[in-house]
Amino acid sequence: MTSPYTEAFKALSLTGALLDALYDLAVDSDTLGSSDPEAMQLMAMLEVAREKAHKAAELHEAEWKLSCEHRDEAA
Repeated sequence: MTSPYTEAFKALSLTGALLDALYDLAVDSDTLGSSDPEAMQLMAMLEVAREKAHKAAELHEAEWKLSCEHRDEAA
């Protein structure tokens, strides 16, 4: 059985990887890779989502490490 922290980290990492793949696909797209204002806005939103997903995974991992340190100190 895996811990809730592990499951959440896996989900956050998968979300980041999927957003990376979607971004790469969109960059290669004739429509989204264009200079059309709507396409540019969509790409900007996708880039922000990618950054937030990666940051959430980093913060989750940092929180997990901190909780492990506190658990070790308490023991």
